[in-house]
Amino acid sequence: MIFHFSDHSMNPIASALTLAVSLIANPPYVANVAHGELISVAMPPRLLKLDMNDHNAVRSETGDYKPARYSFPAAHVPERTLHRLTDLYGYDRRRDVPIVSSGGDWVMAEYFLAGSHVPVARFQMLGKHVQRQEQLDRAGRTVRTIAIGWEDSSGAH
Repeated sequence: MIFHFSDHSMNPIASALTLAVSLIANPPYVANVAHGELISVAMPPRLLKLDMNDHNAVRSETGDYKPARYSFPAAHVPERTLHRLTDLYGYDRRRDVPIVSSGGDWVMAEYFLAGSHVPVARFQMLGKHVQRQEQLDRAGRTVRTIAIGWEDSSGAH
């Protein structure tokens, strides 16, 4: 018996191959790569589900999830990790997630150690200015809060 499929929806193998080719041509992320190393990658909010789990999911003020941007301040991450994004779990990483819908400058930045899905530190930031820092325990609970606040134009706090 020979089957001919002109419509990929009828053939699960052709559908899977079409999806795979589409993901290669149009990956679900935007990456910044230099000299074979991954500098940062922006992706849909729950693409790395183990980092964005129920205990440390970051939602915006409207309750929805915003895209996450990962960077690797102290790690040399090879470009090939883009072929299997879950390999990013093996590196120290910073995840920035916008927490206000009106602009991407207000973010929650979290630091994860390699192999962990629980952040060790969390920062609320506006641009590059830290408003609040939290040190977290191994379970991700806040053990110390440092409210830095904002500095006015005179330099006084």
